[in-house]
Amino acid sequence: MKKSWRYVIKHWKISGFILLFAVLGTAFVIISHASPASISIEAVNGTLSGGASIVSDPSASSGSYVQFGNQAGYRLSWAPPQCGDSTHSCQTMNLSNTGSHQTLGLSSTSDYKINLPTTGPLVGGLTLYGGHNITIIGGEVDLSTPCTTDSGPCHGFNISRSSTDTGTIHIEGVYIKNPDPTHSKYTGDGIDINGAENTDFHFENMRIEGIDGCDSGAQPSAHADVFQPYGGAHNIYIDHLTGTSDFQGMEVKEGDNGSTINSAIFKDVNIDGFYNSHGCTTTQYLWWSTASAGGFNCTVYPTTLTNDYVNPYSSFTISHGVVWPDTNTTFGCPASIANGTASWPNIPNLSNGPGGAGVITQGQPSGGDFVPASAIGLGYISPGYQ
Repeated sequence: MKKSWRYVIKHWKISGFILLFAVLGTAFVIISHASPASISIEAVNGTLSGGASIVSDPSASSGSYVQFGNQAGYRLSWAPPQCGDSTHSCQTMNLSNTGSHQTLGLSSTSDYKINLPTTGPLVGGLTLYGGHNITIIGGEVDLSTPCTTDSGPCHGFNISRSSTDTGTIHIEGVYIKNPDPTHSKYTGDGIDINGAENTDFHFENMRIEGIDGCDSGAQPSAHADVFQPYGGAHNIYIDHLTGTSDFQGMEVKEGDNGSTINSAIFKDVNIDGFYNSHGCTTTQYLWWSTASAGGFNCTVYPTTLTNDYVNPYSSFTISHGVVWPDTNTTFGCPASIANGTASWPNIPNLSNGPGGAGVITQGQPSGGDFVPASAIGLGYISPGYQ
């Protein structure tokens, strides 16, 4: 049972006595913290069991819904784009697993709903060329291993667009993972964006697990990141993303290949670091914000940081080698560290939205990963949108 499933109890056709009994029984279990805590209620979409709570919602037909997991009452920030309009057809594509990376060439005159396999992972990842509005919700992707070059076809999602392409790409509830349990055989990036300066992106309820790389020594091109918009984007909106990496995490600078990014919001993102077995042990940059094209500088597009965390491997701290800029930078915008939290007083474009400083905190969110593996992937059901 996925922890983030939420079910609206609709069209109850049972007697008032049975309904009252079920609600009171559920409340008793929740309030008493009985062990084991378990309920079973017949709903329109099946039988629910496990830890649950009833959440009020005026939009639900019954005025409430049953919520499982640790995100009770939470709705995602950005809804999928419309599929089809007067100038774009709407097409549905159901993908099957071929055992290797797949590439889709899509038309800029069409919108797409792309469905990943429902019975297992899409092995090798997916490249998307072109298209207008694209929506992918749920499913799993197994990264290719070993992947020893950042230019190879082995990223989880590699999204390439023409600089004139418009539209929105919405990817939600997908579990991208390294299938090697030792996490020691090199992977590509979790998500890459290239040449999409007029395209908006939504990445919500995503988990990218086991990114493994080292761009020195035996494999100098194995530059693996959790997420990198290396070829530009218009607006990037991320709500609920968990990543794990032994090398790099959110590589969200602009300027590579002369590209630009208009703005970004990174909300409820946590990146965990683990031991690197390939010799890259002096730094572990889990969040890189400023441009480096033509030399390191303080250039950052307008970026909102909301409730974001890095949790590096035990030999690192947030002061050096974990966020960039760190405290050792010499070009005018070093990080300021207070109580395990980094901020950048000389970079006003890194904000918290309402006008305060944007910060990144070392450690994990108080409730654990924002997106546990059990909350997404196969059988994913969206919690809905604000």
